[in-house]
Amino acid sequence: VYIKLLIRDAFLIQKATTLMALTLVAIAALGGAMLLGMITWAPKWPASGWIWVLNNLLLVTLVEEALFRGYIQGGLSRWFKQLPHGQTLALVMAALLFGLAHMAAGWHWVLLSGIAGLGYGLAWRFGGLGAAIATHFGLNLLHFVFFTYPMRAI
Repeated sequence: VYIKLLIRDAFLIQKATTLMALTLVAIAALGGAMLLGMITWAPKWPASGWIWVLNNLLLVTLVEEALFRGYIQGGLSRWFKQLPHGQTLALVMAALLFGLAHMAAGWHWVLLSGIAGLGYGLAWRFGGLGAAIATHFGLNLLHFVFFTYPMRAI
């Protein structure tokens, strides 16, 4: 019974962490993208939407979060654990690298991806890899379903 309660509590913490991180990241990243004129409101669900969901979940968010949160942020956290703000430094460095990984789309995407990376990093730090993956996928899904994707046509 005790283990069952621990598992339930851990799941609730991960769920709450994901919801808080997703809310903050959606406001910051999608709001920022709208303010910069990169995306516009365009709700849709195309016939190929489920293919996008599977592709984005398995080939984008899972892979990116395993690399940037599990490997990079996790490794830096262990490396910097003796420093007074080592966890924060690891989170910020991983977010910066995540932003830079989106350089091909331009500096706007670097900025917004870096901001999103901070949210994913917080989700990972307080809720684990599952929370980071769910937060990242949630943001991508909101972007895909409710806004121009990947960006507004110029």
